[in-house]
Amino acid sequence: MLKSEKKLSRRDFVKISAFGAGLFTFASRVKFLSAQTKAPPLRMGGPVFEKFQDQDGWIKALKRSGYSAAYCPVKADEKDGVIDAYAGAAKKADIIIAEVGAWSNPISPDEKTRREALTKCREQLALADRVGAKCCVNVSGTRGESRS
Repeated sequence: MLKSEKKLSRRDFVKISAFGAGLFTFASRVKFLSAQTKAPPLRMGGPVFEKFQDQDGWIKALKRSGYSAAYCPVKADEKDGVIDAYAGAAKKADIIIAEVGAWSNPISPDEKTRREALTKCREQLALADRVGAKCCVNVSGTRGESRS
C-alpha cells in the first residue's frame, strides 16, 4: 500500500455501500415513474439554412440537423398539393410542425397595411390548423409611424 492511500474502515464501507444502494434504488424508482407517465419526448427544432427543393429535401435537412420539430416551410398562398405534401411528409417522418409565422403589423396606423396584416393573420392561422401546427406566431405590431 502506498503512503497516500488510506484504509477503508468497515464502518465507512458499510456507509458507502448503503448510500450506493439507496442511490441505485432511487434512480430505479425515478426511471420507473417516468416510464409510467409516458411523457412525450422533448423535441428540438430550429432554422434550416440548407436549401431544399421539395418536402423530401426538407425532411432530410431537418434530420441532418437533428430536429424533430420545425417551422412550417410553406405559406398559406402555396398550392394545396404542396401544402398537403409537406404536412404529409412531416407526419410520416414524425416531425411536428411547431410553428406557422404570420409576421405582420395587425395594429398598424395605416389602414391598408392593417387590413393586409389581418388578412395575412387569418390565412396563416388557417394554414396552421390545416398542417396541424402547434401555434401560429406574430408580434403585436406598432401603432407608431415608421422612422426611416
